[in-house]
Amino acid sequence: MAIEPVQKYQLPLHDLRSLAPDIAWRNAPVISADLSPVQLCQIIGDWYVAQTSLTRRHSAGQYFTPPLVARYMAYLAGTLGDQLRILDPGAGTGILVSALCEVAFKLGISTLSIVAYELDPVLCALCTFTLTYTRDWLQERGIALTFEVRQQDFVQAMAEQLTQTTLWSNSPQPQQPFDLAILNPPYFKINQKDARARSVKDIVHGRTNMYTMFMSLAASSLRIGGRFISITPRSFAAGLYFKHFRRQFFTMIAPDLIHLFDSRKSTFEEADVLQENIILAGTRKSIASVDAPTITISRSRGLDDLPHPLIQEMQRNLIIDQKQKDSILHLPTSDLDTHLLQTFRSWKNTLASYGLEISTGPVVPFRSIDMLTFAEKAQQGEAVPLLWLQHVHRMDVQWPLQNFDKPQGILRQAGHRLLVKNATQIVIRRFSAKEEARRITAAVLPEGAFGSESIGLENHLNYLYRLNGVLSYEEAVGLAAFLNSSLVDRYVRIANGNTQINATELRQLPLPDWQQLVAIGKQVVGQRLEHDFEATERIIMDVLRKDLLLGDEEKELLPVFVPLC
Repeated sequence: MAIEPVQKYQLPLHDLRSLAPDIAWRNAPVISADLSPVQLCQIIGDWYVAQTSLTRRHSAGQYFTPPLVARYMAYLAGTLGDQLRILDPGAGTGILVSALCEVAFKLGISTLSIVAYELDPVLCALCTFTLTYTRDWLQERGIALTFEVRQQDFVQAMAEQLTQTTLWSNSPQPQQPFDLAILNPPYFKINQKDARARSVKDIVHGRTNMYTMFMSLAASSLRIGGRFISITPRSFAAGLYFKHFRRQFFTMIAPDLIHLFDSRKSTFEEADVLQENIILAGTRKSIASVDAPTITISRSRGLDDLPHPLIQEMQRNLIIDQKQKDSILHLPTSDLDTHLLQTFRSWKNTLASYGLEISTGPVVPFRSIDMLTFAEKAQQGEAVPLLWLQHVHRMDVQWPLQNFDKPQGILRQAGHRLLVKNATQIVIRRFSAKEEARRITAAVLPEGAFGSESIGLENHLNYLYRLNGVLSYEEAVGLAAFLNSSLVDRYVRIANGNTQINATELRQLPLPDWQQLVAIGKQVVGQRLEHDFEATERIIMDVLRKDLLLGDEEKELLPVFVPLC
């Protein structure tokens, strides 16, 4: 029997104008009776974006979920039980829970209950509108939906509810835990003095990145066995900043699927999101839970092929090893990645093992403005060279630069507080541009480079040196070549979704035997191959061949096997 269409709906323009009188709210879309809930949310979301400014949306961390992503995330909910209680902590227009309602209809679920949080009063009104439509859409199909859209700050509201600790969990839970949490949380940082950070400091360690606070609290709101599904930046997967979050989150949630997008731009293209995003699905654990031995790694280039991703089953201890102090989330997407990860884990040495240290350039330009000068002053001996990120290229430092609009010298009287001894060292960019193929760009700065006994290094550079001794040129070349290599670049991408790698992560980077690094340096220097990157790659592969668990075909693929930025 054909299903009769729901009644016609009109957007509450009068309410919207009273909530946000600074916005015109023109050209309201026509809501036809044959739309699915997700189609309606897309239309409303596109209209909202057209009516509002980018500044307004970015200040609130609003990045709307595309319909394909919403439906994929709803699919990851698995087999939904009846009388499901669902949480959406940052609902926007309600597209995620609307996608779940569509899945519930296909599965024949009879009753659903949704609690949605949305702090923005305009979006709260729009979400109420779309969920009202969805309720009626489901009712026409024999499914009962009750919902509540709360115009509250989710962080503060949930912090008040998380008061109970059960026999099955060492984490607090609300009095009415949820069966499923699905979220695309806001992306922005807050100060630790912010009331929201203070309200959850005992629950999520005062996390100052809003999206990880949402993840922690949503996970805490679930019953044991409850389902967690999120789309967030990948940045939480590694790094000191998120160390406590990872430890807590993975104690609560056992991931069973992680989806990666090869293209950084595809997921939230209109919002200019620079970080890679991942979808994570998992289950709320109890203290006695035993994690499954594998995790599914799913991968698509972007949105178009999302319904048909590449899928691999990976050993859980390769993805996340909770026996380690820092539960870094490694995300290999191929057999090549798996072999590389096993190789790096077999290396037990780090920079500290070889008496090396890494520091950040001490020159912060706006704080040292009276000390900065022109390159000509340094060339005349009245100052010393000042290196910026733009001076450092792969195995090459170019100074001075022509047509460079920043001061390239720093006065000698800046002293030891701002100047670095010009001994042989490796300078490394702290950031890489989106279009660059490599995460790490390192170059050797030989002793006395540019005829100066000291040098200035701007704050966007790191420098690597021997703490109590001297780093020879061959040692520096060997280590710099290794840091620039396809091996390291691919390993970093497995663990890090950012366009940067900081000093802490470099300190933790596993390194091969020191004699192997020296052997690489001797061959590169002896054959004058510092700028022949293909030849250098071959030398690295040859020297490390006994360590690498790679076949000949994989070694050939490695230099070009890099996902799109």
